[in-house]
Parts: sequence; C-alpha cells; structure tokens
Amino acid sequence: MAGAQCQTAPIEQCGGIIGVDSLSQEIVAANKLAARYRQEEAENNATRDADFAKLTDASPLHSWGAYATNDLDPKEMRETALRGIAARPTLDADLATDLVSSYPRDSDIAFLLVERVEFKPSPALDMPLRSAMARIEAEMKKASFGDKWPAKQGEDEILDSYIKTGFAERLAASLTIARRMAAGPGVDLRDALHELQSTASAAYPNTNTAATYRRDVAVADRDIAAALSARRKPD
Repeated sequence: MAGAQCQTAPIEQCGGIIGVDSLSQEIVAANKLAARYRQEEAENNATRDADFAKLTDASPLHSWGAYATNDLDPKEMRETALRGIAARPTLDADLATDLVSSYPRDSDIAFLLVERVEFKPSPALDMPLRSAMARIEAEMKKASFGDKWPAKQGEDEILDSYIKTGFAERLAASLTIARRMAAGPGVDLRDALHELQSTASAAYPNTNTAATYRRDVAVADRDIAAALSARRKPD
C-alpha cells in the first residue's frame, strides 16, 4: 500500500523520507566507528603508559629515547624521559653505540637525543655523529627522485611534502647538533652539514625545505666558526 501511495505522491516527498532514513543510518554508523576509535586510542594509551612505567635505569637508551623523541606522546612524559636520560651515567657511551647501530630507528633516536637532551657532549661523539649523518644522507639519495621528478606546476609542493615527512626533523636536528658540538667539545661538523645540504638540494630540488635548509646551514656555518674562534682565544 505504501508503495502504491509513493507511486502517486510527489517524488520529492518519497525521496525525502528515504533520504532521511539513510542519513540516520549513516550517523549511527559514524558514531559507532568513532566510539571504536576512541576505545582503541584509550587502550593504546594505557599500554603506552604501562610500558613507560616499566622502564628502569637499566633499560636501553633507545627504549627511553622512544618516549623522549615522540612528539605525539604527552609533554610531561617526554620531559620525564629527557630528564632520566640526562642523568644517565653512561649517556655518552650509549649515544655513541646507538648512533652507529645497524637499526636505523635506534640511530635516529640517538641523533635526536643529542639535539634534545640537556648534557655536555664529548669529543667521542664526533665520529658516531658523522656516521649517523652519512646514513641519513644515504637514505635521502636512495629515496631521491632527483631530475626524474616532473617539472609541473604544483609538483614541487608534493615533493616538498616527501622531504618534510622523511627528513625535515633530522635535518633541523643536525643544525642544533653541529652548533652544540662546536660550542661544547669544539668539534667541527661543518663538512658533514655541507654534505647533507648538498644531498638534500640534489635529492629534492626546488623544494622549500631544501632551500630553507641551505640557508640555515649557511647561518650555522657562521655560528660554528664564531664558536670555534672563541675557543681559541686566550682567556
């Protein structure tokens, strides 16, 4: 009967009723999906918090570092991890070991820790840092599109998103690290910075990130030269 009535009723009326019912079902489904995501997030956060609470002074550096360098983790958790790492009596040796690790993730964590942890780096980190920077450079070369990337309008922005996602954080860290090593133990990493900068420009040409890094390296060059010069001046 309802079907017969719909046949004689205006199309907008029948379509409207069906449309409202369909929309209600979509809302219910969306709410269920959102609730499931919230539950999964709560479970993941609970697991993360429990794992963090299990860390001890004897836990590997990269275990602490995973929390100290993950910007998605709560700020308080990151700061607690950074303080614990700074107080680590074997920090320099642990960093040197992880920087040359065969596991890129462990090496990356150690690299970011040299940037973020409040400590006095020693000259012993010179070669391990160079090794980590060379590895990052190799990764950029491997991921590079170079001249194969199409020179079309809007394509540079897409390429820029690739270097931002894969390398921007580590490139920014390299600037701070090079300054710290010059001001602290008097280690000159400018040649390693230049290699990274040259590779970034070649691997991701015409991108804002590579251009910005090139300018930042030039500024870091001057800062490092000034820091090294100040160390050579007599008191």
